[in-house]
Amino acid sequence: DSTLSKLIKKTLRNNRNMSMLKSFFEIGTNPQLFDGLAISKETKLCEAYMGKFPVLFISLKGVEGLTYQDAERGLANIIIKEAKRFRFLKDSTILSEDEKEDCKDLINGSFEKYGLQQALLTLTNLLCGYYGRKVILLIDEYDFPIRTLCSADIPAIMEP
Repeated sequence: DSTLSKLIKKTLRNNRNMSMLKSFFEIGTNPQLFDGLAISKETKLCEAYMGKFPVLFISLKGVEGLTYQDAERGLANIIIKEAKRFRFLKDSTILSEDEKEDCKDLINGSFEKYGLQQALLTLTNLLCGYYGRKVILLIDEYDFPIRTLCSADIPAIMEP
């Protein structure tokens, strides 16, 4: 089906674009990844932004479920996975002891202190505190949980 084929190509293209944005902005990036691409000719832009930011990359593609609780668990797992990428923060000499405890809580999935709603904000604040600069948050497949519900055969109640 050509419609399905177009949707798959668009999804792959969007995911590639998000991954490329992450690679461009993220601290520690390899500038050679962009050699030969049009953006590499934009030297002022590259000097100002390439490899200069902490980046959180969240894909909601794995958030499936027909209840609020299922979706919440899926989102929690994604945040935990992203927090684990930055596990070095828990041993930082820059962050306070309370902040390091917050990092450990995120890695362990213990969101009771501030709730799941604040977990992503907490991780962002930890990165901002550690690096001393704003954090870029990329959210891919943000509509996936809604599309999952819409394609379900049974109605779902999305209430806590």
